[in-house]
Amino acid sequence: MDFECTRTGAVLALGTFALADDPPFGYGPCPTAVALATIREALERGCRRFDTAAAFGEGAVERMLGAALAGTGAAVTTRVGFTRPGGRPLPDFSPEGIAAQVAASAERLGGPPIDRVLLYTPSTATLRHGRALAALLDAKARGLAREVGVSVNEPAEARLAAAAGADWVCVPYNVANRKFEEFLAEAPDLGVRVQVREALHNGLLVDRPRAIARLSVRDLRKGWPDGFREALADVRARVRAALPGVDVTAAALGYVLAHPGVAEVVVGCRGAAQVRAAFAARPLDAAARERVESALYERAGPPRRTLASMASISSSDRP
Repeated sequence: MDFECTRTGAVLALGTFALADDPPFGYGPCPTAVALATIREALERGCRRFDTAAAFGEGAVERMLGAALAGTGAAVTTRVGFTRPGGRPLPDFSPEGIAAQVAASAERLGGPPIDRVLLYTPSTATLRHGRALAALLDAKARGLAREVGVSVNEPAEARLAAAAGADWVCVPYNVANRKFEEFLAEAPDLGVRVQVREALHNGLLVDRPRAIARLSVRDLRKGWPDGFREALADVRARVRAALPGVDVTAAALGYVLAHPGVAEVVVGCRGAAQVRAAFAARPLDAAARERVESALYERAGPPRRTLASMASISSSDRP
């Protein structure tokens, strides 16, 4: 089935954060064979949208996608704003830097135009002075990208991006992190479409998240606070109780897919089994979504507040 045809119009896209062999702020090494199997399985499941960044594996994931998707008609979203001198990720949102990064990404992906290019979580100050997004809009005008936008961490940043002419805004949103609810309602009137990342909260909102002991020493999740992981375990238990018989993976993705303000949902996977589990998800109906919200936010005890996004912090140009 082609997942371009969900009831709400929201599309599932394969996220490739987990597929870099050794990203600077990822989940640890991923064998190339596993990465390619993940991409192939997504294509077989009807996925025609893929999401990546120039920083993933110093461009290696872009090269892999460029080769694997050639001739498939699939589209790629990539992110720019970081360089890797000596392997260390450093922000570069200068107009010259953005122009050079867009050109390099286009070459790795098989030539322009890139379907969509986003700024990779710039600071509020970077968005306010506007030069980085203006450089992306210039790249679009010159035919290097079909659409442009910004990946953000805060609702105020999303509004700044929309006001500056972004086509898309990418936000963290899931059953445990709903701070963008107001913005999602505003987005159609602001003339911007919304891509959601972290729908599974970096793999912790699935049926059987990996134990800490099994994580690579280079996995960013290994250092997350115990209290944060415990809170997400409570979220999983409540979702499971609200929708008995429904896998937590499907329920969490279905919750986000059902939101009328969401146009695209990025789901990160590593391996064919994870792809099969994720791409079986369908939008929850209104009654099911209401049961999830009631279980999470109307009962006593945590989570009484939205849990913050964690992974986005490591890819920001904030000091």
